[in-house]
Amino acid sequence: MNNNILVTGGSGQLAQVLKTNKIKKNNYKYFFTSKKKLDICKFKDIESFIIKNKINIIINCAAFTDVDLAETNVNKANKVNNLSVKNLSLICIKYKILLVQISTDYVFDGNKKKVFFEYDKPFPKNKYGLTKLRGEKQITKYNIDSIIIRTSWLYSEFTNNFVKSIFNTINKNKNIELRNNSYGSPTYADDLVKFINLILSKKKYLFLFKKNYIFHFANLGCISRYQFVKKIIEFSKIKNTKIIKSYTNKNISNIRPICSCLKSKNLKIVKEFKYNKWDKSLLKCINKLKNK
Repeated sequence: MNNNILVTGGSGQLAQVLKTNKIKKNNYKYFFTSKKKLDICKFKDIESFIIKNKINIIINCAAFTDVDLAETNVNKANKVNNLSVKNLSLICIKYKILLVQISTDYVFDGNKKKVFFEYDKPFPKNKYGLTKLRGEKQITKYNIDSIIIRTSWLYSEFTNNFVKSIFNTINKNKNIELRNNSYGSPTYADDLVKFINLILSKKKYLFLFKKNYIFHFANLGCISRYQFVKKIIEFSKIKNTKIIKSYTNKNISNIRPICSCLKSKNLKIVKEFKYNKWDKSLLKCINKLKNK
């Protein structure tokens, strides 16, 4: 059986990592689409694409991820993070397609300083988290063959992300202004992709889709943003860089969870997968950035 995989959000970092780490089997064919090529907010466009390319797996990486902008542009965030997922869900039912939905740690408010498991009740603090949670509910509502993967502080050597931004700043011999010392679980996109590839390539894990599992996927550890920046500087081996604490922008801390660390109970089901500690994976990414 051929596996034709549609990856939405093709210009984003997770899709870029998926592109460089495809499943190495002859019967897997990938289709990477950005909004310009395929607007998943348009049902008929998706359906035509699905039929034409005989898609049987969708990895939905498309998302409106600008947390601040989502507060003022709720309609657009809701359209991308929620209503487009409804379209995908209806398509998946109609054509018996497996769906991998990428979600976020921001479905939790983070008011309790502890890690969040899959069984914890979501309660978003901002519109970004709210619209992503609504997207999750579209999937559970239609009961399609799917898994939802919530991840935290995702980074890679591709596109714009926190690690790459800090790395570029310190390489220009500039100090780092830290405006938010929240807590999270940094996640290297390479590790997430390895997990996705494993469950898609092994028949024994197809039951996960039938049972609509939710996974929390993050590298091991719960750290502060300050600790994270310190380790980026250390691994980059750039001297004389200072971290300047600045909390002048109150809006940043108000709409973001204080603590959004993720931990999983369900990941234990996939016993053969090895999970890396956050600093081990960060070092791999920094070394790749150095070599670019």
